[in-house]
Amino acid sequence: TVLRIFGSSSFLRVREAFPYRKSGANLARKKRKPADSRKLAAKEAQRILQVRLDQIEASKPQKEENDPELLKPERRREPEQKIDGDEASRRFLLAKDWSRYQIQKHKEDMAYFQSAAKCRLKALKELRRVSEDLYQKAMALDKNIVPLERVGPSDTPPLADYVAPEAEEDFQRR
Repeated sequence: TVLRIFGSSSFLRVREAFPYRKSGANLARKKRKPADSRKLAAKEAQRILQVRLDQIEASKPQKEENDPELLKPERRREPEQKIDGDEASRRFLLAKDWSRYQIQKHKEDMAYFQSAAKCRLKALKELRRVSEDLYQKAMALDKNIVPLERVGPSDTPPLADYVAPEAEEDFQRR
């Protein structure tokens, strides 16, 4: 066994007990530290990004970048369309008609909502006259109709006999 080799023999005999290594291939490789692998991954990502940016640059037309004529303010705006008097008056009347239509639609919507609210109040008044218990059930808030989830702090009343430690120190100082 290995213990017997170490205990009773010389160094030469120990060397004979273990197989020779032919090359450095079997040697333990140096382990990379996690920081090294992160640096390598960052370098690789940077290289890939640079390749993609180069591809985008290559696909851009060269005329846009180098032509100072295209950068002048008058060239950057879209040309104004010349509208004759008949077309301008037609557009103006069309805009007025559209405005009238939208106002009428809004008035109809408001009338519908007011009518629905009146009908609701009338029905609740009649329900209260028929049965107070049914009226109370109808007026109760049903939380399952529209689920409401609030995230964040909520107001809670303070406990009557609780004194916060910070407040206690403040009172002692005064």
